[in-house]
Amino acid sequence: YKRGVSAIAIKEKRYIKEMPQAMIDQANKYEIPLIVLPYNLIYTEAVSKFYEALFYKKNQYILRAKNMHERLLSLVFENKDIQGIIKVLSTLTNSSIVVYDSLFNLLGFNIGCKEHEDIMKSFTEQSSLPNYGINLIDYMIERNESNYFINSYPITSNNKVEGYMYIISND
Repeated sequence: YKRGVSAIAIKEKRYIKEMPQAMIDQANKYEIPLIVLPYNLIYTEAVSKFYEALFYKKNQYILRAKNMHERLLSLVFENKDIQGIIKVLSTLTNSSIVVYDSLFNLLGFNIGCKEHEDIMKSFTEQSSLPNYGINLIDYMIERNESNYFINSYPITSNNKVEGYMYIISND
C-alpha cells in the first residue's frame, strides 16, 4: 500500500503453501487485489499475453483514430456542404450534432436517435437563444444525468464567433 502497488500476484505453492488470512485481510483493508497464480504458470508467457492484449487494444484505438483522421481529411477534398460534413462527423463520432450560426439560425444537423432529438429540443428551447444573455463563448454544458453528454463549442474564425456546435453523445 505504501509503495502504491495496484495488485499483488503470488504464485501458489512457490513461496507460501496457502494465502494467509492476515494477508487477505490487509489486501481487503487497503483495496489491493490479491491474484493467485497457478503453480504451473510460466510467468513470461503470462506477461507476454498480457502485453499482447494491451497492445492490441492500443493498436485498435490508434487504427480508429487514423481512420477518423483520414475520413476528416477527405472531407476537404470532397467539397461537402455543411450538412454533408455534419453527417460525416456525426457518423464518425457516433453522436448527434446540431450547428447554428452566430444568430442561432440552424445551419445543419444530424440526430442519431429519438432520445437525442428530445434532449436537443428541450435544451435549445430553454437556453440557446441569444436573448437569454448567455455568453456561449465561455459556456460549456456537460450533463451525464441519463447516460448522455451534451457539449457546446463555439465555432470561431479570426477570433470571431461564427456559430455554435452542439454534440450529444452517450459515450
